[in-house]
Amino acid sequence: MALWREMSQPLYRRLRVFVAWLCRRLYRFEVEGASNIPRDGGYLLAANHESSIDPVLVALATERPVRFIARAELWQPGLRRLLDALGAIPVRRGQGDHTALQRARRLLEAGELVAIFPQGTALRFRNRRFRRGAARVALTTGAQLVPVRLFGTAAAFSIVPPRLGFPKLRVVVGEPIPVRREEPTREAATRLTAHLETAIAELAPTPATSDRGAT
Repeated sequence: MALWREMSQPLYRRLRVFVAWLCRRLYRFEVEGASNIPRDGGYLLAANHESSIDPVLVALATERPVRFIARAELWQPGLRRLLDALGAIPVRRGQGDHTALQRARRLLEAGELVAIFPQGTALRFRNRRFRRGAARVALTTGAQLVPVRLFGTAAAFSIVPPRLGFPKLRVVVGEPIPVRREEPTREAATRLTAHLETAIAELAPTPATSDRGAT
């Protein structure tokens, strides 16, 4: 069975170089803890979600290509081909999308990096509690969870309320959370989700960022 869609590596690399250049100049972008993302093997990156630009910053935290789990509503005519070319995985929120979780599992087992935003949305008027999807994938595969916290993105770009600014943007990557492969029961997933949420909340940039990653 094929791995959802093949990523266009040349397109991904070109876009990454351009966006990294742009973020360094407009937002004085910095990454701390990039070495916490292993150079190989399947890992699940999990980050807080404050803005539509968050996936860009997560991708800049590592030189490795990142496959994103994104809401299926984004697969509109103007974005569909780009999302498919970048190897994104559509998920139907609130429906227990087993197909999307299975695709993510296969990618992790193939040694790829997969990223997910457990809150599911950056829109503040919606329920933004951490959902169990990331934990379910990690428990099913035994893939370690890498906590990532983004700073400043809500002030950089927001749809509701409309906002565009140029604050300093930071990404802080924490140490991987070991996960034992087991049945992703509701209880186990809830427990791991709480652990992940705490790990992300505790991340903070140091006064002088020394590990700047691969931007």
